[in-house]
Amino acid sequence: MMRKRRTLLLMEGIHMNNTVRKTGIAAGVLALAVTAGCGGKSTGAGMIIAQAETVKAETKYKDAEAYQMSDEYYAYLDEHYKSVEASRTLQDQAYPFYQKTMQAFLKRAGNENRVYSPLNVYIALGMLAECADGNSRKQLLDLLGAENTEDLRNIIDAAWIANSADNPVLKELYANSIWLNENIAFHQEIPDLLAKQYHASSYKGKMGSDELNKAFQDWLNDNTGHLLEEYAKNQKTEADTVMALASALYLKASWASAFEKELTKEETFHAPDKDIQTEMMHSSETGTVYYGNGWKAVSLYLTDCGVMWFILPEEGLSPGILLDDPEVYELIKGNYDGIESRTGTVNLSLPKLDVSSESSLIDELKKLGVTDIFTGSADFSPLTDTEAYVSSISHAARLKSDEDGVEAAAFTVVMMAESALAGEPEIIDFTADHPFLFALSGQDHAVLFTGIVNHPAD
Repeated sequence: MMRKRRTLLLMEGIHMNNTVRKTGIAAGVLALAVTAGCGGKSTGAGMIIAQAETVKAETKYKDAEAYQMSDEYYAYLDEHYKSVEASRTLQDQAYPFYQKTMQAFLKRAGNENRVYSPLNVYIALGMLAECADGNSRKQLLDLLGAENTEDLRNIIDAAWIANSADNPVLKELYANSIWLNENIAFHQEIPDLLAKQYHASSYKGKMGSDELNKAFQDWLNDNTGHLLEEYAKNQKTEADTVMALASALYLKASWASAFEKELTKEETFHAPDKDIQTEMMHSSETGTVYYGNGWKAVSLYLTDCGVMWFILPEEGLSPGILLDDPEVYELIKGNYDGIESRTGTVNLSLPKLDVSSESSLIDELKKLGVTDIFTGSADFSPLTDTEAYVSSISHAARLKSDEDGVEAAAFTVVMMAESALAGEPEIIDFTADHPFLFALSGQDHAVLFTGIVNHPAD
């Protein structure tokens, strides 16, 4: 008999929980690199030319349970709630970006896994828009849902504050940086602006050198909890790189109510190509299941962080069809009042996850209207007089989940080259034993991670 009870209903508002759980980790990184033909003098790993202010959490508490019982914790929550509400009012502008890019980037999954971090990409493209001008900037702003860069800064700043935390209960940390070629002239106003508005530190050095590449890889690893070392080791500048831009996200969170490990057992998952054996976690608790056209969904809280949705299509249907359903995005956004639902005792079965993917984003971005940055028409004049264009963009991400919480990471690399071109509860079963869509959103409903699972463990 399953004894532990879990609340699955996502309430409109912010979850408070005083139960201490072991935590998982999530992280994301997005890197951008710009290249052009050049030569010149070495400075090795380089020097800082614009330093972003680093805000460190200051608390005497090391233990999560003691911290959650303190006045300091409730003072933090009071300010946190205010920042979440402020960001929610602006997230409506960002949601078309989340929806369009989820559709574009996840639909190519086929029978494979695909994982994507919308907010991480949003922040990096926002920084890129600050470096651009003319139609190059306009196309980026149109995709990002911002009227101008001031509007964009307000959206990103609000989301940054609402989704940042560094305390014994939750760590959700964001960091940005740009890496400049020492032999190319840059306009200092942009590094200064990115430091002030995007908390981005700027470095200048010899592109392609072992010292600079190690420093860049170390930065990526240090700001993603060393979760992405397998991918970070491949991120290298070349001698002709003009600039590398990186945006990182690190999240260490726990389920508000952990699964009981003794209930986890190997069971069958019906992957698209064959049945496989995987570890399935179980709980039986009061909750709500939501229903749409050919799918059902449940949500699980992450303590003081947000919620993770599991959206399961009817068996035999591809998770990709969910990306065309407007109700799915309303659900992720927290607008579920008009969606059919049933409340009762939910017998929940979820696989432990370890899913990852890597792909190019250029074709999808072009289809979404961002075209100039990939041609000789690209305008990055606010940053440098060197004519450059984006030559490649790749995005890699990984998400893991277990009985305690979530662990995830993502990065995107953009290469630029010099321009040449009531009553008794109803019993409801929710068994995710075939491919499904997931989405992890912050308390302000910003979409942190999303993906399609065809194989629970690669």
